[in-house]
Amino acid sequence: MVGNIEKRGENSYRLRVSGGYTGEGKRIIYKKTIQAKNKTEVEKELALFISEIETGQALSAKKMRFRDYADFWINNYAIPNLSPKTYERYKSMLKARILPYLGNMYLDKIQPMQLMYLYQELTESTYTKKNITVNYLLKQY
Repeated sequence: MVGNIEKRGENSYRLRVSGGYTGEGKRIIYKKTIQAKNKTEVEKELALFISEIETGQALSAKKMRFRDYADFWINNYAIPNLSPKTYERYKSMLKARILPYLGNMYLDKIQPMQLMYLYQELTESTYTKKNITVNYLLKQY
């Protein structure tokens, strides 16, 4: 991962790290503002921030949309752990059915009632003849 440092004021710095691209080709940028006394301390913070991003610890529900989490899940779980056929099926269901409903919502703003409405919409949908059970939906996502 590539990162850079931008001085914002006295002892204030913004860290920016490129996290690749979304499924739609949009660039993912992680940002963090820190307080540090010198350049060595800032460089250590940048290395720590990159490590947090790579391990998924820097992902905040308050700042992350469901769409971004879905991209993170696909890249860090689905691709390495699922068979190609399963991966493609999950990805197509996510893109066609889940992301239009939840994609732009922040993770910490998604409420149980919204998930119930999504479930209801999926079971009544003419998109597929199969009804999706709650357990199946929760297991997948």
